[in-house]
Order: sequence, then C-alpha cells, then structure tokens
Amino acid sequence: MKRIMMYVAIVLILVVTGSCEKEKRIPVNGSKGKTVDIYLHPMYQTTVGDTGEEPTMFLPTDSIIIPYSEILGYSSEECVFYVSDKISAILNDPENYLYQAPFSVAVDGEMIYRGFFWTRLSSATCRWPVICIEDASGRLQVEVGYPSAPERAPDRRNDPAILEVFRRDGKLVD
Repeated sequence: MKRIMMYVAIVLILVVTGSCEKEKRIPVNGSKGKTVDIYLHPMYQTTVGDTGEEPTMFLPTDSIIIPYSEILGYSSEECVFYVSDKISAILNDPENYLYQAPFSVAVDGEMIYRGFFWTRLSSATCRWPVICIEDASGRLQVEVGYPSAPERAPDRRNDPAILEVFRRDGKLVD
C-alpha cells in the first residue's frame, strides 16, 4: 500500500510540474518576434582592465532609451544605428546629459554588449564600445573604444543575434 501511495504521489508531482507553462516573453513595442533595443543604465564604476565581458542578463523594459520601433536601420559595415528624429532630439537635448552614461544593446531583453555614451570633446579614454553623443543626428556609430580600440577588445557590435533581427525586418542597410 505504501508503494502504491508513493507511486501516486510521484505521478501527481510529475503531472503538476509537467503542466506548468513557462512564462512567455512578450516582445517589446508590440512587434512580432525579437527586437533590438538600446537600454540606459544607472552610472556604475568599472575596474581597471575591465573589458565589459559578462554573461547575458535580462534587462528591464523601463530602461529602454532607444526602442526598436525608433531604429530605422543598421549598417553592419559601419556599425551604425539609424534612428528617428525623435531619438536624435532626446540624445541631443542638453537636459539629458548622457556623457559617460552606460548603455547596453540587447536582443529581446538579453544583453549582447554594453558601452558608454561619450563625447569627442573628452580627453578621457574609454576601453568599452562608445556612441559619441554629438554625432546623434539620426546616425549613431558604435565605436569599439575611444579614441581608438583597445588591444584584444571583444567586438560584439555585429553579433549574429543582432544582425538576424535587422535582416528579418529589412532594416539591415548593407
């Protein structure tokens, strides 16, 4: 009898746990399928020698500064995001002081790489990918570092997941 009760308990556990549905992810911006978004993060300090490599992480949708719907295209040859006039105005607004603000590029909420908004007026160097904010006139070029790429820096700007989304939606400019 104890064995039968144990088998019944095991079967019930398997039925209950097997019927649990995994949480479905809803694409941001009402689009079909995956999206590429650029997130703004609170300021954080990096350590010397930090190359920005870390495992992917889920990012909250309330920190999106450039939603996929406002990205008009992407050039994989130049690593340039073409964005709407609305986004250009936000990035160029002096009230939105973005110099040294961290960002990340994510596909469907999962970070592919992170970097910093930067300025060409800066004498400071940056070993991370940068988007120079004074160039934000509809064309956001992501550079590997500033003023130049550091040695052995990982370059995920043309990650296959990013290119796949842009290719799927006809937004890949190349």
